[in-house]
Amino acid sequence: MAAGQAAGPGPQVDDDLAFVRPWGFPLPAVTAPVLLLHGAADRMVPSVHATRLATQLPTAESRIIPSEGHITVMRHAADALHWLVTR
Repeated sequence: MAAGQAAGPGPQVDDDLAFVRPWGFPLPAVTAPVLLLHGAADRMVPSVHATRLATQLPTAESRIIPSEGHITVMRHAADALHWLVTR
């Protein structure tokens, strides 16, 4: 987190704006494998965001983890990397 914020809040602001602005490309055009890991107990970003993205990304696999909260991928990085390597 510290490295991501070292240059100031710009990247965090961009991340927040991504919730309310178009991303500049159509999601169905994404052909790379996509893994969406999200905690169902996330109180900052509802898991419905990942569920909705998964319906628009043709190669997406969505894993909603019931007991997890925010930044689920940090606790499941090894599983995510294994998933990526197998693709």
